[in-house]
Amino acid sequence: AAAGHAGQTGTLPVLPMTGALAIAAIFTGGMRSMTSLAQTALDDLDAYAKLLLPVMCGAAAASGAVTSAGAVYMGASLFFSVLTSAVRAVLLPLVYVFIALATIECALPDSGLGGARKLLGWCVSVFLKGIASVFTAYISLTGLLSGSSDEAALSAAKSALSAALPVVGSIAADASEAVLQSARFLRATAGTFGILAVCALALVPFLRITVCFLTMKLAAAVAEMTAEKAHAALLGHFSAAMGYLLAMVGCAGLMLLLSVCCFMKVAAG
Repeated sequence: AAAGHAGQTGTLPVLPMTGALAIAAIFTGGMRSMTSLAQTALDDLDAYAKLLLPVMCGAAAASGAVTSAGAVYMGASLFFSVLTSAVRAVLLPLVYVFIALATIECALPDSGLGGARKLLGWCVSVFLKGIASVFTAYISLTGLLSGSSDEAALSAAKSALSAALPVVGSIAADASEAVLQSARFLRATAGTFGILAVCALALVPFLRITVCFLTMKLAAAVAEMTAEKAHAALLGHFSAAMGYLLAMVGCAGLMLLLSVCCFMKVAAG
């Protein structure tokens, strides 16, 4: 109110500028903290994926799913690497630019930056939705197309083993079945611990960012009734930026969990 009274005779939009700078000063610290938390969570998931996925691939291949394991490992590694690299190099900087444009748009209502801010938000959303959709489709097609080939290869190998050893061929085939069952048990055990580890790495950052996201949404809802429209809109933009961070962490954790589950479900499982 004091800023508005002081700016009544001036040419600058003092009230929008003062409110925008105040909101930015209050929320930028939280955004920086949550951005750092999201970056750390993604780095931890990336490092763990480089350990977990080869183990799951080896266990799945040993259990008879050679084709499926290789295809799932290739796709999971590729998509997860693309996601984490894009977040580090592009998406997180875009979130900062999104916040800066939203603040300037609020401070200078006639700046015409709304279109650029919407474009940045659309780019982040489309990338996250696109990579999640393509990854899910790839995993589904991989399981359908390679499952039958793994089953056929196992049957052919057992038949060849029985025929190659006339006397003890059936015994060798039974022994190979026991080895496969042991490998499947190893795959299931590693997958269970892998899922628990992924949840331990991603759940706490995800919940913390969720709390901040809901708090900002609540602040934006209250501001809709009590503050200037431009300031309420800026709070909404801050909550949208927090939502992008939440989507990044959630997408990475979900992709890794789906990869582990696919290794546990591939052919011969």
